[in-house]
Amino acid sequence: MMKIWIVDDDQASLAALRMMLQHEDHTVQEFSAAKALLEQLSREELPDLILTDLFMPVIDGLELLAELRQNFPELPVTMVTSSRDLQLTVKAINLGVYGFLLKPVVMEELLMMVQRLERELGLRRRVAEEQERLVHAQRLAGIGTLASGMAHEINNPNSFIRGNIDIMDKLWKRILPILENGADAASRDLLRFVKEEVPQILDGVRNGSDRITQIVNSLSLYTRETRDLSGKGDFRAAISQAQVILNNKLGVIAVSVVDEAPGVVNVTAPEIHLEQMLINLLSNAADAVSQSPRPRITIRIQSINGSCVGIDIIDNGTGIDEAALGSLKTPFFTTKNQGEGTGLGLHVTHQLVTRAGGTLTYVNNPQGGATFSLALPIAQYEPRQGSAA
Repeated sequence: MMKIWIVDDDQASLAALRMMLQHEDHTVQEFSAAKALLEQLSREELPDLILTDLFMPVIDGLELLAELRQNFPELPVTMVTSSRDLQLTVKAINLGVYGFLLKPVVMEELLMMVQRLERELGLRRRVAEEQERLVHAQRLAGIGTLASGMAHEINNPNSFIRGNIDIMDKLWKRILPILENGADAASRDLLRFVKEEVPQILDGVRNGSDRITQIVNSLSLYTRETRDLSGKGDFRAAISQAQVILNNKLGVIAVSVVDEAPGVVNVTAPEIHLEQMLINLLSNAADAVSQSPRPRITIRIQSINGSCVGIDIIDNGTGIDEAALGSLKTPFFTTKNQGEGTGLGLHVTHQLVTRAGGTLTYVNNPQGGATFSLALPIAQYEPRQGSAA
């Protein structure tokens, strides 16, 4: 269905064209003068096609076409006329007319021209969309190259930091007994304070270094499109490890695991990638429940038709903004405040899940909050120790 405007000072011609076009469910707007059409163009979205009479008072068809070409060069305009004057035809062609229809207009000719234009407009839209995708892909490729370089540059000093922390930890454990043996009564209070603070400082720096490693790994996964993801992993171990890594962030949140698939052990994804998926999803859930009076996250494990494992991350947070539902997997898209999120977490998770042959879905819960669901193929069915065979 197209939006078509007709301008003609002959009411009978207007009525005839309107009936032909409305018969095919096109939206039609009529004008008896070119000036009224031009005024309407300044107030309303452009039509798909303008049909204009050639001979009209004040502003004729050629003058209207010239005005439209100056301000709306891509807007298709077709001349509807009984004139067969070659000079007028050449002028119209030079001004960029889309087509001609001779009066009295034959319905088949009108509809054939409209259908041709529909196909052309559809093709233009597809070309524009492909160009936009290409530009977006090129932009992401550039960002990926930059991210890859950044990951390498960040890894070097971070490895230095992490190595020195481990050395400092060993030195502290060796120095502490010496300090304790040599401390007098006046310095014991200070020693007690230092004894408590130094391990916490070392742990804080170590956790910060681990966080940098996680971010670098996310960037690396984002930039490596052909990464080998063969293998299998214990998703329960990955869940436990993700909780350990996020221990500080999960804090006072009540996290529970409901295991409804005790016989399943492994899925078709390496454990390190399972950890990355679950860290991303649990971290997002923790952010979502940060303002809840009683923050709660439930990790539910299920068997899906005996072929997949479903892992649901259910929170009682704010839920997902409906406007953002379709964009969450887009790289660098984030609903968090500036500086609080990279917009890579769900994109990386989606990539890893897809390459493992699984799916990632998400919905808002009727009672509030949201559920993010992983479905991953079972790699092997092995009864866990203590469960029924």
